Amino acid sequence: MSVAELLSFALASFLLALTPGPDVLLVLATAAARGWHRGLALTLGLASGVIVHTALVAFGLAAILARETRAMQGLKFFGAIYLLWLAWQSWRHRNDHLNDHLNETDAEVTLPVRDDSPVRWYARGVVMNLSNPKVLLFFLAFLPEFAHPGTPGFAYRVMGLGLIFMLLTVLVFGAVAFLAAAGAARFVKNPRFQSRMNAVATAVFVLIAGWLLFFA
Repeated sequence: MSVAELLSFALASFLLALTPGPDVLLVLATAAARGWHRGLALTLGLASGVIVHTALVAFGLAAILARETRAMQGLKFFGAIYLLWLAWQSWRHRNDHLNDHLNETDAEVTLPVRDDSPVRWYARGVVMNLSNPKVLLFFLAFLPEFAHPGTPGFAYRVMGLGLIFMLLTVLVFGAVAFLAAAGAARFVKNPRFQSRMNAVATAVFVLIAGWLLFFA
């Protein structure tokens, strides 16, 4: 692979990461509502899924899965159900920050314990990426164009390109998360703002689930 081809791939990957889509929209909403660390954790989870997709392409398994219509449909259905479950969780806990505010003034109020750790958001990102068959099909079409199929070292080149794509995605999405969190910083302590952002996150999850079911 020449330097020119490598630079072309890096530029294409960077522009693709910048393209508005459901993943970056979710990162933006998460960072604005939950802070930069959770937005970054979600980003790292989404990027980690790229490793699996890249490995499938490198070793020829992606082409086999792409021909298995039932497997792809099942994967898509699982992803949509998981996203709808996340939407329900976000909606169910949309007023938790209001309850937190009340708890500061009323010791008798008891709050539900909820795991909102960055680790949980990382896991969500991984599952969301792996359950989206369109990502696998995209990598199956995109990576071989730059990796020269049928020549020695194809699998290694695909893995290297996947790593570059992953790093650029983390940089772009991480910057989006940071800017979103910084822009919302002065509103974050407002419990009503938190409630509205949770409602926005719910809508984003539902929209992504619908896109996955009917357009992916």
